[in-house]
Amino acid sequence: MCIDSQRRQIYTLGRYLDSSVRNSKSLKSDFYCYDIDANTWALLSEDTSADGGPKLVFDHQMCMDSEKHMIYTFGGRILTCNGSVDDGRTSEPQFSGLYAYHCQAGSWSLLREDSCNAGPEDIQSRIGHCMLFHT
Repeated sequence: MCIDSQRRQIYTLGRYLDSSVRNSKSLKSDFYCYDIDANTWALLSEDTSADGGPKLVFDHQMCMDSEKHMIYTFGGRILTCNGSVDDGRTSEPQFSGLYAYHCQAGSWSLLREDSCNAGPEDIQSRIGHCMLFHT
């Protein structure tokens, strides 16, 4: 979640999805904007991944560049279907990269993919971190 203090809007990405109802069709990450002054919610995307944005993640962080009207989203663990040894699906954690959302255009850009083999110049995968935008 992040706030655009100039426009008085709150953005929220993702949703809670209980493990008992997870399947490939339900793993969609919705994206909403709440207008504080109008007291209204607007659905910006039913599935950010289909729109070029992040998959359904948790423990990610977001921050707003109010001047450029851009949201940056980094990290978080990608939510997957329940896997088991018997069905051959991996239970290795998957992490999200760095994305930018252009509020005026309503479009996502992938700025940096997650790197499982992060080197010295790469940003390593992370969850539960903090993020701040400073101008």
